[in-house]
Amino acid sequence: MTQDPNQVNTTKINNLVIPNSVNTVEKGAFRNIELTNVVIPNSVKSIREGAFRNNNLTNLIIPNSVTNIEEGAFENNKLTNVIIPDSVTYIGAGAFRNNNLTNVILPDSVNYIEESAFQNNELTNVVIPNSVTNIGWGAFQNNELTNVVIPNSVTAIGKSAFENNKLINLIIPDSVVIIGESAFKDNKLTNVVIPNSVTNIGWGAFQNNELTNVVIPNSVTNIGWSTFENNKLINLIIPDSVKSIGEHAFQNNELTNVVIPNSVTAIGWGAFQNNKLISVKIPNSVKSIRENAFKDNKLTNVVIPDSVKSIGEHAFYNNSNLTIYCNENSYTKEYATKNNLNYIIIDIDETF
Repeated sequence: MTQDPNQVNTTKINNLVIPNSVNTVEKGAFRNIELTNVVIPNSVKSIREGAFRNNNLTNLIIPNSVTNIEEGAFENNKLTNVIIPDSVTYIGAGAFRNNNLTNVILPDSVNYIEESAFQNNELTNVVIPNSVTNIGWGAFQNNELTNVVIPNSVTAIGKSAFENNKLINLIIPDSVVIIGESAFKDNKLTNVVIPNSVTNIGWGAFQNNELTNVVIPNSVTNIGWSTFENNKLINLIIPDSVKSIGEHAFQNNELTNVVIPNSVTAIGWGAFQNNKLISVKIPNSVKSIRENAFKDNKLTNVVIPDSVKSIGEHAFYNNSNLTIYCNENSYTKEYATKNNLNYIIIDIDETF
């Protein structure tokens, strides 16, 4: 027997006991009825999309007969506590979104946490079980997390998965290959370990944190837009696997030193803007330096090779004591002359 999705949702009910004859709570069956309490029997195996959406539930016990909790099943309630049994293998998108959960224990039976599953709650701590392989888009976004344990089973951390929490320290296991856009944006991270397994760090993944140090592994080929923007990084070594440094990648940090490897071909718009860099040597692999790339630093000398054929507007703006070192008959000399920048002609290959 299944529960008719149209049976009750026009009636206001505060307390509900679902009979033992029900094995599926259908889509939207008890939405918008001002429920404050529900008893779900052991006969129920599946809770469908939006089944209890938009109610006033505060506590919830899900029986160990349930295997699927589908999209938005308990969305927009007032849940502070929920017990999810180890019979559950699937937690759908937004299943517990927009509640007041402070704690949740995820069973080892769950292998995928869908997008926005626990978004907009008050979770302070979460342990993700070893069974989980993917953490979906916005899964724990907008909570109060100060700590999270990510197991070695996880291969992908979705876009905004932990955005806007209070995480301080983070260990990413060496099973993770992809860190999605804004995955850890707007936290309080002071330290993060990124393993060699990671090949893709999405735009803004660690933006707006308090990182003072980061080790970027040799597996990373591109540092995306705003990846480490608005942190407190002091020193930085970019591995020789990196080919491009994206726009605003390290903007608004405390960098006094950076080593750019010979693998990098492009330095993006505002990539190192507003730091405390004193000296930079551009490798001869770089072809372009975009607008504002090194604006608002404390640069006294920059070495630019002949490989650079394009330098954007204000790339070195507001570095009052800057001298550029370049070769005769180079594009850089023309750029420096045109922009009234001090330059010294040298043989870069012999001098540096």
